[in-house]
Amino acid sequence: MKMKQPRLLALSVLFLTSMLLAQPAHQRLWYSHPLTHGVSLSGETIINQAGAFDADRGWQAVDVTSQLQMHFAAPLPAEGTLRIRVSNFDPSQQFQPEIKQHIINLYSRLYDDNKDIFESDGAWCNIRTGSYYSAGAGMAGFKFLAAPRGITTRKEANCIDDFIWFLGRFYEFKIVWTRTTIWVGMDNMWLAQLPFSGQIEPFKHLLLGKDNLIWGYAAQPGPWYFDLRIYEAGEPLQDHIPPDLMAVTMLSDSTLQADFSEPLDQEAALQVSRYRIEPAVAIRGSALSGDGRRVTVHTAPHPRSGCYTLWVENLPDRAVPANNLASDSVSYYYEKSPFGNISRSHYRIHRKGTGDLVYSDRAYTLTQIPEVLQNLHWLETANDDKQNSTNDFLSFHSEAPVRVYIAYDAGIVARPAWLSGWQATALRIESTDSDYLCYRHDFPPGLITLGGNAGGSSSSMYLIVLAVQEAPEDTTAPASPRNVRVRMVYK
Repeated sequence: MKMKQPRLLALSVLFLTSMLLAQPAHQRLWYSHPLTHGVSLSGETIINQAGAFDADRGWQAVDVTSQLQMHFAAPLPAEGTLRIRVSNFDPSQQFQPEIKQHIINLYSRLYDDNKDIFESDGAWCNIRTGSYYSAGAGMAGFKFLAAPRGITTRKEANCIDDFIWFLGRFYEFKIVWTRTTIWVGMDNMWLAQLPFSGQIEPFKHLLLGKDNLIWGYAAQPGPWYFDLRIYEAGEPLQDHIPPDLMAVTMLSDSTLQADFSEPLDQEAALQVSRYRIEPAVAIRGSALSGDGRRVTVHTAPHPRSGCYTLWVENLPDRAVPANNLASDSVSYYYEKSPFGNISRSHYRIHRKGTGDLVYSDRAYTLTQIPEVLQNLHWLETANDDKQNSTNDFLSFHSEAPVRVYIAYDAGIVARPAWLSGWQATALRIESTDSDYLCYRHDFPPGLITLGGNAGGSSSSMYLIVLAVQEAPEDTTAPASPRNVRVRMVYK
């Protein structure tokens, strides 16, 4: 099939937009969540199934089984707007042949099989992608479905099946509903409207990724979802509260992560003069996350272990007029690590316990750690690296003798060749993802190199636990002196 020209696409979108009824402007914020974590902010219940939270990028549908469920504490407004942003989004590449893939779903009630809602008075709407909704290679759109009161009221519309996507762009999806009509849009385009009269059950559940419809329905793997907002009718409420510095986390000896209660003004947040550390550590730069709530502060290396305090001054939020945080501080403790020069820039040293994250790129948590491995340093890995099979996958430097434990996925039968000289132990680490069998090897101070995991797509990446060893005590008697001339002086 011949590719359509982008100019024709723009004209078709313009024509479609002109045919839609005017959409109401809901401006009063009813609910918001950055989706960079799974913590409830307003009494809602959040359930992550086979997806991943990232502190900067949001929640990711990792594969076709990924689903994020949000069960709100109260029903959504009878008339409202849902907005959510996505990145790394391209349904023309991230599809499964002949599978219907859902991205955003609203329901008034939820079942193990959501087809059960069809015979009820329930309401729902879905945005669905997949190979069914494409005008040709490199192009993809989606279908919008909505029912205000049971299956007999369901209507649907196909949208922009000739759209060309770019993985590096951010897109914003929006759903607007009233007592008579429901719309779907993306960025500044309104794409479809459907009748929506007769709704008696308000929306109360949001599903991102996989729907609970069974037989042939899945998630679109790859996209990151973030910056969820729901609005209701009414003027915006005036914000009179300045931002609050909530927490400070050390990512490395020269990187801090500062979390704030609300989005910051971007220009101000990037000015290093607004941050200082006591005892003094030079600040070299700062970066602001996409949702505006997290600042990464780059510093000179912290010189020694101990307690430090990060101060922030004169930081405004994004309200109009802005509210200014005059001064605030949070203390943190830095422990100088004997490990450094880590070859993979996203791998970091942490101390971990049960309940902590297993990987830097997944939401799995540790559930069981043997006593001998508790309170040790962990070199945190990324599960995306599980298929790497190189012999020099990772290297780091140790200032002291160290016993390195590799916790390897118990479900993988064949071990990589570089582990053949390691000693198997009876230790076993457990997590919400996998169980791991532990192997150990002792290294002297210096450079340590580890090979790749050499696993498959369904396996898990190995874990690294580091136990610093005491240098062996020197019990050798001093040697007798040789060639020493002794001069005796008598008086």
